Amino acid sequence: MKNLMMAFRSLFKKGRNNGIKMLSLGVGLAMGLVLISKVMFEFTYDDFYPDKDRIYMINTIIHRGNNADRDFTGVSGGVAPGMKREIPEVEVATRYAWFGQEVIFKTPDKRKYIGDVIYADTCFLMSYPCRLSQEM
Repeated sequence: MKNLMMAFRSLFKKGRNNGIKMLSLGVGLAMGLVLISKVMFEFTYDDFYPDKDRIYMINTIIHRGNNADRDFTGVSGGVAPGMKREIPEVEVATRYAWFGQEVIFKTPDKRKYIGDVIYADTCFLMSYPCRLSQEM
């Protein structure tokens, strides 16, 4: 207890810059916690997909002369069935297109849900199986 009181008294002595030291220690600890939480989020944001390491998405990159490359999240319509047919390692392939607007759904008990609409082929739900938690 005596050592704690001496440490507390020495905090407010002049010429030691203890306020700056405490502030920098607090900021450093806060930034460390933010970085740890960011890393944990990056490793756990898609845990609801079983076998998530086996799901891939193909993008299109367009090169046009001197213009910057453009990256699109989709490919032509025949790529997914072609990959399924030609590459034996591909188990399921699907394609989808975003409809582009929100739709309001109403249930029989008058509850409203707002959702996005996509056009997808028949393999879409086989490609993205979800493992629902017990709380839901």
